[in-house]
Amino acid sequence: MNDSPFAESTIPGEKIFHGVALPKTLSPVSPAVSGADALVQGVTKNSSLLSSLLRKHGAILFRGFDVSGASDLRRVVEAFEWEEMPYLGGSPRLKIDERVYTSNEAPLDLFIRFHHEMSLMKEIPSKIFFFCLTPPREGGETALARSDVLFREMVRRVPEFVNRVAEVGTVVELEYPKENTTDLIMGTSWKSVLETDDPSLAKQRALEKMECSSFEITKDGHAEVLFGPLQVIRTLDGQTLWFNNIDGSDVKLGDGNPVPHEAIDAYRETLGEISVDIEWQKGDVLLVDNWSVQHARRPGKPPRQILVSLCK
Repeated sequence: MNDSPFAESTIPGEKIFHGVALPKTLSPVSPAVSGADALVQGVTKNSSLLSSLLRKHGAILFRGFDVSGASDLRRVVEAFEWEEMPYLGGSPRLKIDERVYTSNEAPLDLFIRFHHEMSLMKEIPSKIFFFCLTPPREGGETALARSDVLFREMVRRVPEFVNRVAEVGTVVELEYPKENTTDLIMGTSWKSVLETDDPSLAKQRALEKMECSSFEITKDGHAEVLFGPLQVIRTLDGQTLWFNNIDGSDVKLGDGNPVPHEAIDAYRETLGEISVDIEWQKGDVLLVDNWSVQHARRPGKPPRQILVSLCK
């Protein structure tokens, strides 16, 4: 990289797949270029090369730069010149700055399963920025997993199931609460998600924006939403990807049958073997290709402040 502030680095626990590291870690080439301004300038001058690295590695961790707040993150995001993607979904979030939101505000003792951001929506972001404002006291790692590697491992371990799920897909039943709450992973009310308290209009918007086949308001005011059948296995740029979660009581096969236990076991074991836990340090900026890499949140202890920004 010409006139670059970046030096290649590594982190504990990174994994190598066919010679490619997850994540690609870049640190300041010297203390003189460790500020947020240097990071922004480096992105501006090397955005094409950084985009190529992102496609190759699936995630880039910028570590050691003095990124101190939401406004710095916004400047880094804008330096890439990617269009903003509004968030649509059930996780509780707060807007902090233009293009910058909190990550899921659900209690830190809860594990958030591996997923591609907004994978239940008809339009999903291609890229996600995570920024560590305050690292957790314990745990709370963001875990990454390459979906092409997950697919190949599932083919090796449970080939018959892979053929079956490729044919029938999955369906997911989720409940959106009547009112917003931070006590749940899916704690945003259907009114907030769909920006209306009119059940008829909410249903119309849900069918337009979500990969759902039904949307019903219950007597107690919650919304029950049936997503799918969802395409679990997708192909993008010649890569075959495992795109949707099969682990959970809310997930069934598209033909109505439960997901076999041996498939769930293989899925969990594979993710445990191929995932990389990012142990957050203050100022970390993690850029993730949301099409090719899934993420999860490990349980942890507060304080933990991770900010996010989504791009089309």
